[in-house]
Amino acid sequence: MQKVRGFASTIGGRLAIAFGAVILVVIVSTTVIFQSKQAAKEAFDDYERAAVGELHAVEVDTAISVARALAAEYLVTQDASLVDAFGDQRDTATALLADLEESFSDRPDFLEVLAATSEATTTYKDLFLDEVAPLVEAGDVDGATARLGDLNAAQEVVSVDAQLLVDNLTGYAADRKSSLDSSLDAASTASLVGGIVSALIAISAAWAVRRSIARPVARLNVAADQLAVGDNDVDLVVTDRDDELSRLERAFAEMSESNAKTAELAERIAQGDLTTEVTIRSERDQLGNALTAMIAKLRSLVGKITSAADEVVERANVLSEVSAESKTTTEQLATSVNSIAEGA
Repeated sequence: MQKVRGFASTIGGRLAIAFGAVILVVIVSTTVIFQSKQAAKEAFDDYERAAVGELHAVEVDTAISVARALAAEYLVTQDASLVDAFGDQRDTATALLADLEESFSDRPDFLEVLAATSEATTTYKDLFLDEVAPLVEAGDVDGATARLGDLNAAQEVVSVDAQLLVDNLTGYAADRKSSLDSSLDAASTASLVGGIVSALIAISAAWAVRRSIARPVARLNVAADQLAVGDNDVDLVVTDRDDELSRLERAFAEMSESNAKTAELAERIAQGDLTTEVTIRSERDQLGNALTAMIAKLRSLVGKITSAADEVVERANVLSEVSAESKTTTEQLATSVNSIAEGA
């Protein structure tokens, strides 16, 4: 845990955290967008099925209407080709109903309507092809006329069921269209929100990282310029953080303090104070070692000068004594010469 906290306090750690946050938001946004698009695709597939089903239902209704018209015309013209055309329309309707049953096998409500329509179509087909048409072909107009009531009733049932099928599939298609629009709107909204949130987090992270880097770097730049011209009065904010810039600021502050102490030490040496002791910061402290060597040499030189001065004073004293003795001797010699002169 301590290592994790230490890493999080570094610039690299902050960048990693910011980058990770952006990646996380992008992943979440991408997931939401993917799910929204998946829902939209499912809605589109369902809508496509509904639209095709609606089209088939209309085609079934059309085929039944055409079959009714062919049956009515056959009863008037007794044209045998109309019976074959009626059969073709019936086959078309039956095939379309089979396709609808396969497409909507998961919808019991539709299957119920399809079954009723298929049953009504079959009843109508059997009544016309198996009963009314043979009577007309046999010339039994009375028998055929007697069956017209049943045929018309069957036609009405088929028409009602076909229209009910069309209405159900039209409503279902409209509902699926609405669901598709909602899914597309949700996908667009998710994409927009995800992009905005990602951008905001990226901007916030960049601003936070820039703030944590730019300000210390600006202070360090000013401090470096001051130190470059020999100005040790630098203004640095020293914190307890353990990131790279904080450690660099502490190092600059220590360097500034060390330079100031060295300048003070040099000034004291310049004023003749050789009692100052230099603090060696490390074995590689070249300036500290040089100052220590200089003080030692100055102390040695001053000692030698003091010894030489003492010797000069001592010799001067000896010369003074010799001079005094010479004076005394001279005075005595002069006295003796005067005495000799007076005696002669």
